Amino acid sequence: MGSLQKLLKRNKVKAAYKACRDPEYFSRHANVHKPTYLWIGCVDSRVAAERIMDVEPGEILTFRNIANQCQPGESSIESVIELALEKFGIDQILVCGHYDCGGITQAVCGHGDSPLNSWVDPIRDLHSQFAKELDSLEKENKINTMSRINVAAQVAHLASHPVVKQCWEQGRKLEVHGVMFDTGTGDLLDLEISQSAPSTLEDSALLEKLATQAIAEPARA
Repeated sequence: MGSLQKLLKRNKVKAAYKACRDPEYFSRHANVHKPTYLWIGCVDSRVAAERIMDVEPGEILTFRNIANQCQPGESSIESVIELALEKFGIDQILVCGHYDCGGITQAVCGHGDSPLNSWVDPIRDLHSQFAKELDSLEKENKINTMSRINVAAQVAHLASHPVVKQCWEQGRKLEVHGVMFDTGTGDLLDLEISQSAPSTLEDSALLEKLATQAIAEPARA
């Protein structure tokens, strides 16, 4: 049996199991799509938002790319921000990085001319910006610390986004959070860099402030 057939069989078994336990499960969720969270995460197959947060279908609008980036002007992130805030009225945005991130490793250690290397170039710039804090660290710690800095940078980008700022100026509740997923323990960790109002800092100063806060290993419950 080929790989697709295996997946289709597993889907059939799971769907039947869900329907047996709750006959209205699929019909109930099919008519409800009112997410309250926007999850911006990495494409890494170990970092699945619904499983990490243990939520039902329809609760999270999920957006993923390599190394969970929110680069200003990039069409896909611009589109999802518009969808999340203007169509669904979402009031919670989570930027989730993770430990042992291949995209971060590529940015820190990789070289060459390729679409992947071009994609992670902004992370290379971050790495250069915080070289003083990173250079003394051994590789694993350096990659994981860089992952936290990257999350902080994306939170700063979102906090500076015109649509996000407009929501705040209109008095709407909107919070932007930075979190890390530990692939080794399953823990979702708060970096404590949440933003819920326009910053008085310039964009670059806000990024530096949040990234500096994120360098320290987050507390674990």
